[in-house]
Amino acid sequence: MRSRSPRARGPADARRGTRLADNDADIVTLHRYFVWAGEMKQSFEVTAASRPQPLEWASEETIRALMYMCLWYGVLRAVVEGWEELKLADPTIDSLLATRTGTMMKVRDKDDAEYDVPETYSDMLRRVRNAVFHFQRDYLDDRLIAFMQKKESVVWVRSLHEAFSQWFLSWLKSRRSRGG
Repeated sequence: MRSRSPRARGPADARRGTRLADNDADIVTLHRYFVWAGEMKQSFEVTAASRPQPLEWASEETIRALMYMCLWYGVLRAVVEGWEELKLADPTIDSLLATRTGTMMKVRDKDDAEYDVPETYSDMLRRVRNAVFHFQRDYLDDRLIAFMQKKESVVWVRSLHEAFSQWFLSWLKSRRSRGG
């Protein structure tokens, strides 16, 4: 974990000349990632709706739709990472993050011993993020294909996005009601 600078952080409140508390500033920063994910989601939905039917893989619309979907998923995973790092909690979000895919995955402990654990959609989303934001020689990486092939992945990712949306709206409303 990175160390924090002792200087004041967060957007200044021009009316009072104050700064947000550290946790509030962190949540505002996390919200930035969520806004970016939302922009990619919206661009994906608009572009996907305009793609030709039947699907033409080489069409500009399909390439753009895939780009926006991958970027949405990758940035949404950054929101998940921030959520976990900030130790935020919400029953809906936490339940979605713990949702199992029905398969097992191999992990290694600190002693390099390998064992199987239930895989979650969040685990798969992390691998999608890695495939999206690190160069891959395959145009459609196996990790992306595996996520798209999971029957419930679309419902899960949309539910997670909506749960974050509701949480941020509630958080912002609570800050406004207390005058902060």
